[in-house]
Amino acid sequence: MKKINALYIGAAIGVILFVFLLIVPPTIRMMEQLHFDIQSRWIILTTIIPIISIILLYSVLSYIRALHSEREKEQVKEIIKADLTEDEIFEDALFENEKMRVLSVIHSFAKIKGKKIPLSAIEKKTNFDIDKIEDIIVLLMADELLDGHFDYPDDGPIFVLPEKKEIKVRYIKDSKENIEKKDEKKKFGEEGSDLD
Repeated sequence: MKKINALYIGAAIGVILFVFLLIVPPTIRMMEQLHFDIQSRWIILTTIIPIISIILLYSVLSYIRALHSEREKEQVKEIIKADLTEDEIFEDALFENEKMRVLSVIHSFAKIKGKKIPLSAIEKKTNFDIDKIEDIIVLLMADELLDGHFDYPDDGPIFVLPEKKEIKVRYIKDSKENIEKKDEKKKFGEEGSDLD
């Protein structure tokens, strides 16, 4: 969010400098050459040029917003395809953007808790209230970045992922306990084969 705000501020300063350095001086010279009266000059400088400036600024900001939106979509695609650990998801996972932040948490809980994800669990990880989480999930579903539906049991609302489709986020890191258990099984299997 800070980056995009800095871009907006930079764009606004750029447009102001562009107008005052490259539009206003030639306009004043042109009005002098054409012998405009003082009233006409005043109208042009206080009305027409500000309107042109606002249109120009709006166009630049809209372009920046469109570029940022495309970048966000690319980041979502990267997260969906990436091989990330839970920790990496929470570290890299889009805390600048609300939709992607919720999506990243759903990815994590889908792996940990299965297909029924309590919205309260997402709430704790994102610090958004449940109504806002529902709104964000609806937007994710509208953008076709997420499938599923809401359910409302007595113990609180949940988001249910579809049976056939799963969110694919693989975990590269394995816990020490699991590695030790695997090693023990291997050893036991080798010892068993020696006994045979």
